[in-house]
Amino acid sequence: METGDDSLPVVARRTGFGSAESLRRAFVRHLGVTPGVFRTSFRTTRTGTDTDTDSSTAITHTEQDRQA
Repeated sequence: METGDDSLPVVARRTGFGSAESLRRAFVRHLGVTPGVFRTSFRTTRTGTDTDTDSSTAITHTEQDRQA
């Protein structure tokens, strides 16, 4: 999900979920975010080790918003 360009329906089928909705429900249940948010949060746009952002903060903020 972080590096590929496949659509979410394609990812869902390839990973055994069958549909994008099933994949979305599993993501929300286990990670607290949708696959789209996960992909956006963890997709890298740089190469090598030159990164200045901590991708884990996206989920932390999402969890805080959900608990508020």
